Amino acid sequence: MKNFTILFLVFLFLFQNSKLLALNTPAYKTFLRGTISLKKGNFDEAVKDYEKTISLDKNALPVYKDLLYIYWQLKKEEKSFKLAEKIDELDGKNSKTTSFLAQFYAFAKKNDTARIFWEKTLKLDPEDETAEACLAVYYQQDNKLKEAKKHWEHFLKTQPDNIAAYFQLALVQEKLNMTKAALNSYDKIIEMNPDLLDAYLAKARIYESEKRYDLVLLECQKYAKIYPDNPYAFLYLGKAYFTAGDMEKSEENFLKAKKEISDDNTAALWLGQIYENSGQTKKAIDEYQTVMLKEKTNPTVLTKLAYCNALLKKYSKAEKFFTKAASADSENSGIYYSMGLNYLDWKKYKKAAQCFNKTVELSPDFSDAYYFLGFAYDNLRNFKNAEISILTAIEKNKTNAKAINLLGEIYFKNEIKFFEAEQLFIQAINLEPKNIFYLISLGKLYFKQAKFLDAQKVFVTAANIMTINVVYELLGDTHAALSKDIDAWRNYAFAYDISPNKKLKAKLKNIQEKIPTQELSKQMILRSYGNFTRTPNFKTSYAAKVHSGLFSKKLLLNFSYNKEKEMVVDLPNLFVLSGITASIKKGNIEFYPKAIENKIQPEIINFIRKVTKIIDENFYEKFYQTQAQIKDGKMIYEIDGAKLILNSETALIEEFAQDGITVSIKSHNTFFIHKIPSKITIDISGEDIKINLNGANSFQILN
Repeated sequence: MKNFTILFLVFLFLFQNSKLLALNTPAYKTFLRGTISLKKGNFDEAVKDYEKTISLDKNALPVYKDLLYIYWQLKKEEKSFKLAEKIDELDGKNSKTTSFLAQFYAFAKKNDTARIFWEKTLKLDPEDETAEACLAVYYQQDNKLKEAKKHWEHFLKTQPDNIAAYFQLALVQEKLNMTKAALNSYDKIIEMNPDLLDAYLAKARIYESEKRYDLVLLECQKYAKIYPDNPYAFLYLGKAYFTAGDMEKSEENFLKAKKEISDDNTAALWLGQIYENSGQTKKAIDEYQTVMLKEKTNPTVLTKLAYCNALLKKYSKAEKFFTKAASADSENSGIYYSMGLNYLDWKKYKKAAQCFNKTVELSPDFSDAYYFLGFAYDNLRNFKNAEISILTAIEKNKTNAKAINLLGEIYFKNEIKFFEAEQLFIQAINLEPKNIFYLISLGKLYFKQAKFLDAQKVFVTAANIMTINVVYELLGDTHAALSKDIDAWRNYAFAYDISPNKKLKAKLKNIQEKIPTQELSKQMILRSYGNFTRTPNFKTSYAAKVHSGLFSKKLLLNFSYNKEKEMVVDLPNLFVLSGITASIKKGNIEFYPKAIENKIQPEIINFIRKVTKIIDENFYEKFYQTQAQIKDGKMIYEIDGAKLILNSETALIEEFAQDGITVSIKSHNTFFIHKIPSKITIDISGEDIKINLNGANSFQILN
């Protein structure tokens, strides 16, 4: 009875699913025997029976299908493919059969053939969702994005709630730069499942590509709000704040992530980048070393550590990290390039050349690598290889201005090809008109060739672009060569005021001896006034000590100055109420609040007015036509009871006096190129008042 039941079920299966419906009893029996053998695991016997079944019934389609997979399982691939062709021949106009064949070819990794059968399936049955989805995937994998988009959209018409399909469609839309459509797709996904985090991150990715960093931050905040306890939310927020430029909050979130996710180095890497960008190099090194403890051979981290150590001028330590990075990633030209730069800073030009040679071996079109290779050879005095390298750099990049200029420098320095050098300098300047170093190169060439007027023109152009002492020193040299002694003196003086050094001091002294005293007196006044007018807007404070008869008091005097020649002094609580300021502008004085002026003691107002008069911006003018007396390194001017003493080396004011008030400047503090009086004594004769000011240490330049 049991055997009869099995036979009946098999017969029912054949009746419903095969073309063995025709009464072919021998074929049925053989097929049944093969099926039983297959269930017992006797594959060889099953194959024999299935093959015999086909010989008895050439149209037994289900047997072909079963036998196809048995062949494949037995690694008889060629027989499988032949059966697939036979199945297509027998029933290739049936969508179920084409779908079966598409799945088989996909299983066999014959993707192109599988796609052909999916297309046949879809043509036979336009509503076949599986064919639509599979074709979308195939086209997406082949980067045929427009076709993929079309199939995903058709699929979603029949499966409008399929989140996975929407995700794939959105990815395709992103790649097609259809950002608005992609954002709509991600919004649809979020609408269907608000907890799907990847959608928020995908939207953030799009906004980041569009540099809409406020929206990047917004999406990451939504992510963090849904999963506030997810430590990875801190990572995404950290990156979002980083892209938005809020380094403080970025650091805060990465620190939280680092604390919560101990097995992930992502936070430490970002923190290292934050500290590196903000100049906190030592802290950056600490973070990168944290990463290196777990990723000892990570070339990126090793290169970061090398770079940071190079910034700290720890060249030997940087070399060790670069060497490890190159060992971990020997085909990375960027590592050898950075290592070469480290050797250049270290002045190890031979090793630098080796690194740049390796760089161009790996990246033959890397123009800047050839430039630095030429620079290294130039410092090794290997003129031939330097020239070849720089010419190659220019060949690789016709607009590489620094390479063009360097080639001109090499010709100029070796005193050959002066005409070519001139043309190269002019070419570099045309590419970068505001690069004063290219202008300096051209000016030096003209000076060398005694083309002093041409040199003067070039140096004046450079001086109008940037204020640096070397340009004014070169202008001084040019004017001296043209016997323009006063112009030479002015430029040497200005260069010396910017950055004093022994060579400039000697040049200034030599030219100064050629200038008549009357003319020198005028020029020193102009130089002194020039120093005054170049003073930036600033704020500072002085520790003041006031003596008046037997009275003496210490106090703090806050002082500010701006380019409009206005000085504002916070009057200390000495003779007046606190919170009073005096504004001195163009010889006039105003008190704030104005109502307080009537309550200030007359002697204080008289004192301030006298000081105001002596520091009036017209103060210098009265001395311009006066010949100074030169004595003991000082230029002493006197006229109509007024006196001015300048330092004959620096033209800085040492003393000025008028109407019984003497102001002595004992020393200056230097802030960048600016010199601010730091010790001042004010004497008021007849009133027995003396004020000593010390400080200007809290100097702050204002905009």
